[in-house]
This record gives sequence, structure tokens and C-alpha cells, in this order.
Amino acid sequence: MLGIHSDNGAEFINETILSFTRKNGIEFTRGRPYKKNDNPHIEQKNYSVVRRNTGYLRLDKQEHADIVRCLYMDLNIYNNFFLPVMILKEKHRIGSKSIRKHDEPMSPFRRLLERKDISKGIKSSLKKAFEILNVFELKNKINTWQNEFVKLAAPIRNPIEKVKVRRKKGIVHTLPKWRREVNSDIKNPFLERQRVEEMRRAAEQVWEKRK
Repeated sequence: MLGIHSDNGAEFINETILSFTRKNGIEFTRGRPYKKNDNPHIEQKNYSVVRRNTGYLRLDKQEHADIVRCLYMDLNIYNNFFLPVMILKEKHRIGSKSIRKHDEPMSPFRRLLERKDISKGIKSSLKKAFEILNVFELKNKINTWQNEFVKLAAPIRNPIEKVKVRRKKGIVHTLPKWRREVNSDIKNPFLERQRVEEMRRAAEQVWEKRK
């Protein structure tokens, strides 16, 4: 690792990270305040990689961190070796329309093999690692980790009590973002499991009160 470029959040700007970078000779820089486009490639992955695979649950216990760490290890392999992405090549505007042109979808692994500045030794080791991977087993492991922390951290909402929603003028949605996605035509399987787990816990709570 040559450097870390973060935003101005306290999770990055602290003595622990600063001492770690100084100890290991890592360059540590930060973006401008309130300018999230300074880190565009990171910001665009907050939803497509992080939220779509971990949801919007509060994970604040050590057991949650252990499961998420295992999930990210498998997810890192899956995203880099198997998940194709497109890179924006050009963008221009015609009137009110924004025209974007992307290159051919390829996984980061395939893109790395096409680069000429990467040594043959690194490419060879990555090819060997790719040959022993099984995408179906990897996906099953990811689903297993997701199910584990959904069971541990799914929020419990009492269906008996009325949920008071503060309505403001101009607000279209009163549901959380992940619930709006679950109710949309294109459903995220992970967020659907999160919703089902929440309903199951709520039903158990009602049953306990009726006993």
C-alpha cells in the first residue's frame, strides 16, 4: 500500500490511522470538506458494493464485525474476479440530455491481464488463483455470511404500536430507502431476506405477547 486518500470523517481522521500510516511509511491525504466528488470511484461503490451486500442494519458488536470481515473477504474475491464493470470513456451533453459512452464490461481481473505495465509474474499468480475458484461456492458462502448477520442485527419493529412518521411538505417517501427498493419491481435478494427476517421477528414478538 502506497497511500490512503480519505474524506474528512472521524473514522479516518484520527490518531490511530495517522500513527499507522506514519509507522508503515504510507502517504495519508484527505479530500476537501463537503466535496464528495474528490473520491468519485469510492463514493459510487458505497451503494453498489457496500449497501447492496450489507443493507442498512446497525452493526455495532464484535460478532457483527467478525461476520462482516469474512463476508468482505469473499466479496472482494467475487467482485474482482467475476463481476464485470464498465468504465466511462466519454461524456458530453446535447441540449438537456447527457450522453455517456462506456467501454466493454470486464471484471477487474480481466482488465489487469490486458495491462502492459503489470509483470508476467503477477499475471501468472492471479491466473492460478482464478483457476481454483468456484463462483457458485463463492456465492453460496457470501449468502451464508449475509444470512448470519441478518439474523443477528435485523431491527425489530413492534407491529402493534403505531409508527409515528413526521410528514414534511415535499416528502414523497416515508419508508427507508432499502424498503422502497424491496417494494420496487426489481428486488434485491439480500434486502428481501432482511425484510423477511424483520417480519419473522415481529411475528414472534406478537405471538409471545398473546401467550
